Amino acid sequence: MFTKKDRQIANQKIMIKHRDILIGDMEKQAEVLHNENKALRFELEEAEELIKRIERHISSNRYNNEKAV
Repeated sequence: MFTKKDRQIANQKIMIKHRDILIGDMEKQAEVLHNENKALRFELEEAEELIKRIERHISSNRYNNEKAV
């Protein structure tokens, strides 16, 4: 026969188990988000480099156009 204290202990153990599962799921989600963030940062760096190259071409074309006139 279970006493009130035994039921409380059992409930606390179940709550701890569920908390540990939740923490594990949250850690997995954090890792996925971290990896997505790294990928997005890499894409952003590539886009920034492309923009800089385009700006250099524009500047070069302006210079050549002014020189031709």
